[in-house]
Amino acid sequence: MDEQWNEMRRQELVLRESFIKFNRFVRENQEKRDRADTKIKEERDRQAHRLEEIKELEEKLLYMNDIRDRMKKHVAEYKKYQDYLDRVIIETGEFHSISEIFNRYETLIEARSILSEHQDKNLELLEEKGTEMHHMTESKSQKIMTLNNKLAQLQARRDRAEVQARKWETIVAEIKVTAAEKNLEHTQVKTCCWNLYQQICKRKDIPVTVSKDDVEQQLDYIKRTILELKRIIKVAKKHATK
Repeated sequence: MDEQWNEMRRQELVLRESFIKFNRFVRENQEKRDRADTKIKEERDRQAHRLEEIKELEEKLLYMNDIRDRMKKHVAEYKKYQDYLDRVIIETGEFHSISEIFNRYETLIEARSILSEHQDKNLELLEEKGTEMHHMTESKSQKIMTLNNKLAQLQARRDRAEVQARKWETIVAEIKVTAAEKNLEHTQVKTCCWNLYQQICKRKDIPVTVSKDDVEQQLDYIKRTILELKRIIKVAKKHATK
């Protein structure tokens, strides 16, 4: 009985160990299967991704081929312009490359833009100056009208002044004539005084001491001489009556 019991226990242990091994085997197989499924899925995903990349690359290739064809077409179209620019470089001798021509073109465009801006500013300034000139012209016109009125008044005053001036010119001319006559008379009187003074000095047998231009002294001497003669005549008349 004990032997049977021990045998059963031994078989149970063997069976349990076999079950554990089988269970481990099943679990390992399941893990391997899961890993295989994961790898298969990853490989499928990788293949799908590669197919998408291939499709994108094919589309890009088609796009690049289209661009290449269009670029070839543009190059063929613009080849004549390049040939023309090459002839410009050769014939002018002013440029060494096409880029220099483009640089000159950009410089000229920039200069034209600057000149256009300056022209616009000058036109604006000209318009402003025109407006200022218009206002100034109106102001000057009013001033000119005022000055014309003043000029007319001054013209009238000048005409009146000219009439007065002609009147006074006539008076001055008459005064000059009178003065000339008086001057002539004065000269004649001076000459007579001088001659009379000289004759008196000669008759008295005395030297001439008064200058020719000192009419006052001459008249004074002549006056004294006349008074002396009057006294002499008076005395002579008294003696004659006796």
